[in-house]
Amino acid sequence: MKIAQIIPSLAPTGPVNVALDLTHLFREMGHEVQLFYFDEKEGAVSDSGAVQIGFNEKRDWSKFDIVHSHGLRPDVYVWRNYKQMPPAVSTLHNYLKDDLKFQYNPIIAAVFSPVWNWACARHKANVVLSHHMKSYYSRFWRNKNIEVIPNTRVIDLQPNPNRIEEIKKIAEGRKVLGSISTVNPRKGVNQVLPFLAQNPDWVYVHVGGGQLDDLKAEAAKLKVIDRCHFIGPQKQGWQYAPGFDVFILPSLSEGFPLSLIEAIQLGVPVVCSDIPVFREIFSESEVSLFTLNDTDSLSNAVLRTYAQKDNFVQNALARFQREYSPQVVAEKYLQLYRSIV
Repeated sequence: MKIAQIIPSLAPTGPVNVALDLTHLFREMGHEVQLFYFDEKEGAVSDSGAVQIGFNEKRDWSKFDIVHSHGLRPDVYVWRNYKQMPPAVSTLHNYLKDDLKFQYNPIIAAVFSPVWNWACARHKANVVLSHHMKSYYSRFWRNKNIEVIPNTRVIDLQPNPNRIEEIKKIAEGRKVLGSISTVNPRKGVNQVLPFLAQNPDWVYVHVGGGQLDDLKAEAAKLKVIDRCHFIGPQKQGWQYAPGFDVFILPSLSEGFPLSLIEAIQLGVPVVCSDIPVFREIFSESEVSLFTLNDTDSLSNAVLRTYAQKDNFVQNALARFQREYSPQVVAEKYLQLYRSIV
């Protein structure tokens, strides 16, 4: 099968990482894949077959069997050129209206949600990441051919001794609660700080950028800043995760976070906020759930996970291999492609 993947840029965002992983997987499975992108951005990842295109550029798409787009501009590009294209699939990586509100503001959400809705209407299928997300989109999405295929990640599972040693030096014999994300209100990272106030034998390590100044100010106010360590944005940030005793995702909203899949592959026990997507994709024998904005609940979840970490890791990894491994997810996409070409 000949597949075209269209992405906004080669900057290492979640949707781009998914597209790149799928590209490499499809190639390994014997399919021909061409990657197309619009923007050159700092920190871009490389792909030997990637081709930069213009948003208004006309191309000959006749050699491809399927086009797979990720993101608003790629979806709009497909909408504008669908008559010259083979069947197209779009993956929706988030809860559109909610995510735009969190990331920008309600005005942006009100303007661009209907644009994106129209842009996906001509695709043969739209993919979402969970059944809860399918229910969400089914209420207002024009394209009713909505398929559920989860995210996956292909990462190097070999440990990075330097990064693990860096975490050990930060810990100084204490236990480590860690997270990897861009800090913004949707990520709910500030919920970790009261946990530190209650548990002086723990330190918190965050890998990633974003609104760190506000988080540091709150940590100083709670007098836990000395046990908070912000490493900042890092390439292959998952390499820090094996140094964590417990990995936490305290998000208010998520699509299907790649950091969760990375931590589980690396054998790190996970605590998640009790929101529908986490409750659907992993059971409470695989990850611990805590009630949002409830410090006691969060603390109990972290301590329970640490005490039973071997069981959590074993159960979560078994679920990953059954349902979210790269080979399983790639085959689900190929089955969808075959059904619409």
